[in-house]
Amino acid sequence: MNLKCEKCGAELEPNAKFCVNCGKEVSEENKIIIENEKPISKVKIWIFKFIAFIIASLIFIIARVFFTAINGGTVDGKIEMGGILLFYGVYALLSGIFLKDKDARKRGAWILVIYVIASIAFSYFLNNSSYGIDEQFRQMSYKTPIKIDKDTELTKVNINGNNITLNYRLIHISKDDIPYENLRNFGQVIKEEFCQDKNFLKVMKHNKTINIYYYGKHNQLISNIKLSKEICR
Repeated sequence: MNLKCEKCGAELEPNAKFCVNCGKEVSEENKIIIENEKPISKVKIWIFKFIAFIIASLIFIIARVFFTAINGGTVDGKIEMGGILLFYGVYALLSGIFLKDKDARKRGAWILVIYVIASIAFSYFLNNSSYGIDEQFRQMSYKTPIKIDKDTELTKVNINGNNITLNYRLIHISKDDIPYENLRNFGQVIKEEFCQDKNFLKVMKHNKTINIYYYGKHNQLISNIKLSKEICR
């Protein structure tokens, strides 16, 4: 820690009794701090930096795995850039704490504040903007087929302007397994469920039309459902 003259702000030399810049006498409080201040050896500096590097790397890996999972299992440039920002912020903050470097602490803290604000803003943008919704469906399309439950999987996602097509497959059920009366009502039941689903409602709020196709285990078309803001009104 470099102490400064109370009068002119110049840095004080170790064990200084007077400021070499303006000649002001060093206060007793500053004398005690200067005398007690011991320089950190280069070995300790590298050890502390290595520890900060390891901790920052672990946090980077955990954050990357988490955001990759909620991003549909894929890694894009935004996740990589955010991870690098997080890594450097944690590294700078910990290095500053270990080495008693006030500037490094401040730098690391500000980087982490920027990272948190940017992450919250980006998540809000993805969840509420039309572009963000399209991006989420594109990420889903890279991951298909997606297992919905033990009987259903999402096999295809396609985006064409404001039209989104989802193909589902009933893994263990064929069209012939469903009684005619149930088959006739199948689409209506599914439509009523999806028209109450908050995620689908959020998509339709942006004037998106969702076309859903259900296929049986032998790829026979069981039903197709069209959803939109007007239909689900």
